[in-house]
Amino acid sequence: MTQQTLEQRIQRWVQLDNQIKQVNDQARALRESRNDVESNILKHVADHNLSHATVRIKDGGTLRFAFNAKQPPAITLAFLSEALAECCPPQQAADIMQHIRAKRDAAAKLVPEIRRHTGT
Repeated sequence: MTQQTLEQRIQRWVQLDNQIKQVNDQARALRESRNDVESNILKHVADHNLSHATVRIKDGGTLRFAFNAKQPPAITLAFLSEALAECCPPQQAADIMQHIRAKRDAAAKLVPEIRRHTGT
């Protein structure tokens, strides 16, 4: 590979990385807008006692409103440790956590990657 070819590939990588950042920023803004609209819709639905309504939408699907939807927290190492402490003797809970951490570290893969650091 010539120096110019490498340089062109790096430039292309940077262009693609910039495009990905731009699309991610747009997606974040869209999610924020959707969440704002969702809050307004849910307030209206609650204020007008429409929680059991079903709305047909253009794509042939429907929308329903869930005010008591459960959203469980992520299963983190801290959560696992706390849950084990509630049901196991302390030493057994510690041993299990040590095993989980060791398995997690052993399963980690080393992968080559390019890391971008911006000047700002």
